[in-house]
Amino acid sequence: MKRAFTIVELLVAIGLFGILLAVSGIIFATAVDAHRTAEATTEISQNLAAITDQLNADFRGLRKDCPIAIWFEAGPADPCDPCSPNVRHDQILFFADGDFQSYRYNPPLTGNTARVYYGQANIIDYPNRTVAAGNEYFESNILSRRQHIYSPFPPEPGDPCFPNINFSNFLPQNNDRYEYDNIALSQWKTVVLNSVYNTQIITTCFDNIDGRCGIDLDNAETLHMLMAQGVGHFQIQWSYFWGGQLRWWPSTDPDGNGDNSDSDFPPAEMFGIYFNMPATVDVDVTGEGDNDWRTFTGFFPQALKFTFTLYDSKGIFKEGKTFTHIVYLDG
Repeated sequence: MKRAFTIVELLVAIGLFGILLAVSGIIFATAVDAHRTAEATTEISQNLAAITDQLNADFRGLRKDCPIAIWFEAGPADPCDPCSPNVRHDQILFFADGDFQSYRYNPPLTGNTARVYYGQANIIDYPNRTVAAGNEYFESNILSRRQHIYSPFPPEPGDPCFPNINFSNFLPQNNDRYEYDNIALSQWKTVVLNSVYNTQIITTCFDNIDGRCGIDLDNAETLHMLMAQGVGHFQIQWSYFWGGQLRWWPSTDPDGNGDNSDSDFPPAEMFGIYFNMPATVDVDVTGEGDNDWRTFTGFFPQALKFTFTLYDSKGIFKEGKTFTHIVYLDG
């Protein structure tokens, strides 16, 4: 005669099966989380390598005889830390030698010298460059790289980036569209001596609407400027020696004593600096009635420090991962 299971035995079996399912679920969830974390880490690592490799390649050919300009901007504040002065959206422009090739032209435009720009971009509706709320550079988390190649054979006639010396019919978006520069290096070295050029060139390269790159992720006409997505808090500092010690400027609490009163960068301040320029750049970008640019002559930084936060596309790392990369300019 076959013996049937008792109710107690069935309950024990069901309980054991439930425990097994629960443990299996925990193991599966842990494996899924580990897989997602690994994917996010790989994505961030790939973006980090792409950014640092490109920075190294561009600055390896830095032209020290040409201007280098940096626009420093604190804020808008980080919603997670609205009192932090370290939320930055800086921009940089410089000239470099290398093997440059355009992206939009067929056949590609090539050249050995280019004007290079890095900064966080606005997300736009191309071609009218409208920027919707939430797509501004301080929220879009897109790092852009823009190059204008010096080539003896530009593919289109005219002077597209800066149409003529009087800047009639001036269109700021041309600074994004074209990938070659018709202002000679010799003109860039003396451009601030001509007041006609000052405001137009500064705002074309650094203004937060028309000067920053405008990228439409759905339109290939703008994607040649896309360096990487998921890049926030783009900060630039330059080095100098003070009291026998290497210091990075601008810094918060540079002496490290916990007192921020000696910080170089008050919250919400914006200004620019120029190296290798023969005269003061008298341009009021912020509309506050004063000159927003400071010129350094007879001095060149030994290194530049880039600090930025990388976010993965799926939001696994909610606060992102912050990285620092230094390029040395005295080699």
